[in-house]
Amino acid sequence: MFDNIDNILEYQKLDADARTIEVELSNTEERKKTRYCLQFLKDSEEKLKKMEQEAAELNAKYISFCELYEKNAALIAEYTLLVDKTIDDSELNYLSKKYADLSRTISGIERDVKNIVAEAEKINKQFEDYRAKLPSAKKQYAEAKDAFEELRKRREPEIIEIQRKKAELEKSIDSQILNVYKDLKKQEVKYPYLVKLEGTNRCGGCRMEMPMEKLSDLDKKGFIKCESCHRIIYKA
Repeated sequence: MFDNIDNILEYQKLDADARTIEVELSNTEERKKTRYCLQFLKDSEEKLKKMEQEAAELNAKYISFCELYEKNAALIAEYTLLVDKTIDDSELNYLSKKYADLSRTISGIERDVKNIVAEAEKINKQFEDYRAKLPSAKKQYAEAKDAFEELRKRREPEIIEIQRKKAELEKSIDSQILNVYKDLKKQEVKYPYLVKLEGTNRCGGCRMEMPMEKLSDLDKKGFIKCESCHRIIYKA
């Protein structure tokens, strides 16, 4: 059985004190503003890249439609000459139908080009709006970050003192339970990592009943791990 449960419990309390400081810092307006500005900058960067891609795709479509327009316009000019020269009624009807089909095609192309131009202008406006906001957002982020770092520096002596006390306590804590404790912390098991046995057989964290063989190990080793929540259970 490991010695002096009070030391590991004090170690856990120091961890709780450090967590409290981190939570308090995380909830400051400076920290919230830093996160908000940083997220805005990340979102803006992604949106600007997306708009650049959309603009490139629209430009490719615009070029393609312009080429198609020129091709059909040339065909209309060609059919116009043929209509002026032909005297055969059936051929004239055929050319007239082809002319009408091409005219409808060109009208559709003109409509598509107009829509592309309107969409490109919309994207360009959005792009310029975001670019205009970036310098101010970067300035606000830098100011908020500096303000938060100043707050953190003020609390730094407390954190250093907690770390000093923890390092001192580690010298008197059984290495077996300390290693298990540190592993749970790395795995981000729900705090607290160390809980007392409740009643005769329940985990003090999740209230799960422990099997008899586990309770036997508890008497031998002085602690066990809960199979449900994975916390360390000790017996008072």
